Amino acid sequence: MITYRRILALVSLLTGLIFISATAYFIRQDERQHAHERNGELLALRVTYEVHLAELEHNLINLAQMLASEPEVIRLMSSAAQLPRGVDGSINQDALDSLRDGLRTVIDPQWQVMQDQLGIRQLQLTTPDLISLLRQHAPDEHGDSLERV
Repeated sequence: MITYRRILALVSLLTGLIFISATAYFIRQDERQHAHERNGELLALRVTYEVHLAELEHNLINLAQMLASEPEVIRLMSSAAQLPRGVDGSINQDALDSLRDGLRTVIDPQWQVMQDQLGIRQLQLTTPDLISLLRQHAPDEHGDSLERV
């Protein structure tokens, strides 16, 4: 027999299930909304990063072109590219050291500005066959091939 208490318990149980279901639904919707917002923020950050990276690359290319357009740098780099090679591919180290010192002398003033005002940490000049001619940031490291890099 159906009693008032059983009907009340059944209605209370159904009402509780409805509230639990509604709460779970709204929590899930809220999580989806937050996930969607996070994805939008991540996309915006990624686009901002890519724009800044492209701008940085453009600025660094401009700096490189500025250095490369210096007549004395052009002359010294051309001389380095035209140095005769031995049978084993080696270059006269005294001539190379002299060119390297000349390049360092020409580049030093601009290098100081780049470091102090622009925060640039590395500058490297290479021969056309990708041999490191001068690492301004590491003067004693040179002569290695950058072909794989």
